[in-house]
Formats: sequence, C-alpha cells, structure tokens
Amino acid sequence: MTYNILDLLKNNISPIVIEKEDRVKYFEFIRNKDIDNMAKWFKELSLREQERIKKII
Repeated sequence: MTYNILDLLKNNISPIVIEKEDRVKYFEFIRNKDIDNMAKWFKELSLREQERIKKII
C-alpha cells in the first residue's frame, strides 16, 4: 500500500523523514531483511516528525 503525504496527514499518520546521515541504516535494514527493527525505527521517525509538525502548527 502506498500513501502520499496528504493521505498520511488526513489519516493522522505522520510521514517519516530519513535524514541523509541515516541512509546507511535504512539500506542495512533492507539488505538484512530486518523488517521488525525497520518498522520500530519507522515508528520512532514518525513520532519524531509528529512532534516537529505540532511545533509548526
């Protein structure tokens, strides 16, 4: 399932932002097929983005 940013925000789901310095971590999750830890990391990134959005609004 693919969402665009507007779909995510309409459904109260914060998008994730993978910073340039985290690209290696992202690709290591993929290479190692470590879906569980990648999902946990995505959750952390989403919560971080949600807090950032709250500060802006």
